[in-house]
Amino acid sequence: MTEPSLRTLCFAALGRLVPAGEDHPELRQFQECAESIPHAELRAALHARLLAPEPRTGVSHIAVTLHLSAIEVFALVLLFAVESEPLVGRAFARLQAPLGGSRPTLGLLARVFDALDEPPQGTALLAALATGSAVHSGLFQLLHDDLPLAERALSLPLHVFLALCGRDAAYPTQSATAAVDPDLPLPDSAHDEARRLAAALRAEPRAHLTIRGNSPLERRAAARLLAAALGLRALFLEGEQTTALAPLLHLRGLLPVFCFDLGPGERKAVPTIPRYAGPVVALAGPDGILDTGARGALRLSLIHISEPTRPY
Repeated sequence: MTEPSLRTLCFAALGRLVPAGEDHPELRQFQECAESIPHAELRAALHARLLAPEPRTGVSHIAVTLHLSAIEVFALVLLFAVESEPLVGRAFARLQAPLGGSRPTLGLLARVFDALDEPPQGTALLAALATGSAVHSGLFQLLHDDLPLAERALSLPLHVFLALCGRDAAYPTQSATAAVDPDLPLPDSAHDEARRLAAALRAEPRAHLTIRGNSPLERRAAARLLAAALGLRALFLEGEQTTALAPLLHLRGLLPVFCFDLGPGERKAVPTIPRYAGPVVALAGPDGILDTGARGALRLSLIHISEPTRPY
């Protein structure tokens, strides 16, 4: 007999909240999941699967990378279903009446999970959802800050949802210029330097690297070379926003590359990314000062790229 999926187990847990005698199309799949799994088996199976989600999925990858708690993984499965299956959102709207709303509230998620927990945790589950790694990293958006905590809803940012689906989506401060860069061949020395720097960054993953040069096009080309040497893709960012950036980087295998245009004597801080412990790259011209803060002990300041040979 095939073991039920994590989605089926989460739906079964939600189905146990449906009052007896309710007959609505949007609730039927949850009721059927609940009826197919005995209550005692559901508790054990759900907790076991939440601690070890199905491998090779976006949910399992981000759960391990961000060290999500069991209730955060539970919420993630349901939030993903809300965004991808219309009936799931309608079911939440019905279960949350009279509040309504197709996105699950912290109170409902905690209530469903608490019914399967031993011993019950009560308000500790609300705190785990509101202040845990998922919210801090931006994987979850906590909505409606004017409402009581139990009535506040959770959602997935669009780019995070698409990343969980295995698709790229533009980050709000992603560079439009970099997307249309022509292919710029770099000398062999640049390839050698990229491999050397990639090895250094692997040894000190929280390190920061600054790439300086006169040509923005060459700086971006060097960053792409470095990202490829790390087995990643460069994500060029303009601006200081880092909200919900870490989940995108982890899910899509991206290297954050912040682009700066500094004048003489100008000073800028390289943004920190909540819940991200990988390397960060900053691009700048020859002028200005970049403050990297306390990101590790490794300081790599320059990739030398020779000027392209011109026929005149």
